[in-house]
Amino acid sequence: MQLFSQRDPSYANVELGWGPPGSTIGKYGCDETCDSMIGWNSFADMHFNPRALNSIYISHKTYVYDGSGDYDLLLDNSLARVWPARFQVTVVWGYNAALIAKAVASPDTFVKLWISTASVPTHFVIAAGGNSIIDPWYGKFGTLSGYGGPAAVHKMIFVKKLAQPAPKPAPAPAPKPAPVPAPKPVPTPAPAPKPAPVPVPVPVPVPAPVPVPAPVVPVSAPIPPPMPPPGDPLPLPTPPPPFGASQAFLVALQTILIAIGRFIARERTPRQG
Repeated sequence: MQLFSQRDPSYANVELGWGPPGSTIGKYGCDETCDSMIGWNSFADMHFNPRALNSIYISHKTYVYDGSGDYDLLLDNSLARVWPARFQVTVVWGYNAALIAKAVASPDTFVKLWISTASVPTHFVIAAGGNSIIDPWYGKFGTLSGYGGPAAVHKMIFVKKLAQPAPKPAPAPAPKPAPVPAPKPVPTPAPAPKPAPVPVPVPVPVPAPVPVPAPVVPVSAPIPPPMPPPGDPLPLPTPPPPFGASQAFLVALQTILIAIGRFIARERTPRQG
């Protein structure tokens, strides 16, 4: 069992609680040193020496007013106030050897004894069985008879260590997903050959259009008037009245045309016999 003395030089002069200076662990820290030993020997994560536990009690405002200006007194259930899920405290006034023996024999209960005599007005020790005690003033085992025996004990404080729930098992790690095979690279198709360039056709010159000749309209010769039957003498034109030279030319031309007409008519008429 881990033992501590309130007068250890490493923290004896540390102020107990808060208030005017002078109230130190070395002078008045017997109760707080008992709590330090109970906590240390109860849980592996509560290894707080008196100096460390004093700081925790200050941060939780566990100390109460002592009537002289200091906050350096502890209530009987101080451990349970700070760690309610870990400790249970029961107070029994007076001294009962049978209850103390039963508690000391158990694996989970400690008993603090409050001693008060004329020579020692107030002091706390831990019962160790029979007449034995653990005295924080010295930090070692002693006897109750050194303080006047059982008659010096006015109160028993039973501090029971509560069972802690079993830690939850850590969840099993999720199975690693099967590795996804890397996709095989798809071969890139070879580029299609470029088509041969198509020659640009050379434009064929369009021949100029051949001018279409204007249609020739045949000029039909004037059809002479029908010739009189042969044998009949052509009537002689009535001589025109006297005219000028131009009129004479026209008359002569008309006479020639008439003669030509007769000749043609004669040639066309079949000859008899």
